[in-house]
Parts: sequence; C-alpha cells; structure tokens
Amino acid sequence: MPLARSIRHWPVAERPREKLLARGAAALSDAELLALIFGTGARGVGALDFARDLLNEFGSLRGLLAAGADRTLAARYSAGDLAGKAGCKAALQREMGLAVRADA
Repeated sequence: MPLARSIRHWPVAERPREKLLARGAAALSDAELLALIFGTGARGVGALDFARDLLNEFGSLRGLLAAGADRTLAARYSAGDLAGKAGCKAALQREMGLAVRADA
C-alpha cells in the first residue's frame, strides 16, 4: 500500500487542526480527533491512518476508550511493577518484524 501524503500536504481547510480551529470539534470525525491527540504517526503510518485503524479494530471511539489494556498488551505492567514490560517489548518487536533484543 502506498504511503499516504502527509497532512501538511493537504489543502489547509481539510487539515484536522485547522478544521478544529475554524469550525470546532463537532466538524471533525473521531479519527481526526484522535489524530490530533496523537500529533504524529509512526514509520509509514500517519496519525490519521493509525487513528482509523484503531477505530476499526475497536469498533468505535467508545469501544477504544472502554478497552482493557490486556487486549493490546502482551503482558501487564505498571510503574510499580515492571515485570511484564520486557514481554510487551518483545511482542512489539516481533509484530514489527524486528529482531527481539533485550537491549534495544
């Protein structure tokens, strides 16, 4: 799939941030609102495409907000108990097609 054009290449009136300022939050889709919160995408996936993917996976913004962490994380961890962090990191590295490295 070809990479989507960066939002900065869109017509000004169609850009989520500018649309928000000109017309208010009600004029934006849930994906556009999420994209504004994210601010940027990652490696070949723009913030808007990432937001759309999340909404498709969880069915709606309400579904995304209600989802438990266990649905997206390989293991649970917190600031007080980091035991599961290495498992999440390894799972993410595998998902992204990277070598699983404890030091990376």
